[in-house]
Amino acid sequence: GKHREQRRRPAANLERFLMEPINMLERRLDLFPARFSWQGRIFEVESVSECKTVTAPSGRSQAYQFVVRCEGKLLRLSHRLASGQWVLQIE
Repeated sequence: GKHREQRRRPAANLERFLMEPINMLERRLDLFPARFSWQGRIFEVESVSECKTVTAPSGRSQAYQFVVRCEGKLLRLSHRLASGQWVLQIE
């Protein structure tokens, strides 16, 4: 029935995240996020605390994921290499 569908847990880990497209305005060293806009607001990245590469089973790099500090909060950003799209992951 319908109720069981809603309670089912997502199989893939990424499904837990809401992916919000963001507009990357500035990068450091052509890689690290420095300034981006989301929902009409501009965010300055204070620091990057984590950076990792997500690879496909074939070994090809699929995305770079960053944990950044903005306005005292830790945010998770992802840069999809195939599309060039940046997203903010919200748990």
